[in-house]
Amino acid sequence: ATCTAKRNLGETCGVTLACMEQRCREGTVCQSGVCAIATTAEPVTVPHLGTLHGAVRHTGAEVAVDAYHGIPYAQAPVGPLRWQAPRDPLAWGERDATHFGFVCPACSCKASKNESEDCLFLNVFRPHGHTSTQRKLPVMVWIHGGSFRYGCSDREAMENTVAAGVKTGRPVVGV
Repeated sequence: ATCTAKRNLGETCGVTLACMEQRCREGTVCQSGVCAIATTAEPVTVPHLGTLHGAVRHTGAEVAVDAYHGIPYAQAPVGPLRWQAPRDPLAWGERDATHFGFVCPACSCKASKNESEDCLFLNVFRPHGHTSTQRKLPVMVWIHGGSFRYGCSDREAMENTVAAGVKTGRPVVGV
């Protein structure tokens, strides 16, 4: 089935939907499984690639976190790039980083069919408003498990970790 509906404020969105297109309408973001009002995070420029436009997410810990989703870290291993060494991502100019990238194909990753071989993306979470001109923060990296059969990177796994770091006075950047 082709899915094109956009969800309204307050409607269910995200991991249970069958299609990537069934995300939230313009001006809203999928937050904890529900479309919520989007608040824009400070844009981040990545040298030689472009500018990321993320969203501010408010966590259950009542701490705001800047979230940048679906950041390519390599070109998709498709066509002539299959079974080749990874290639740097192509420049993207201005990039909407408010939605997760595609999920790598797996046997039972989740109910969503948001799968594609073009799935080489990172998600970055930082304390709201923290910039690279401030003190450097430690980076905590989360790699999902799954033995190539299940497990996805399109979860807010690091969002609450970053929020907890802020609340305890030990902020981190989560990838």
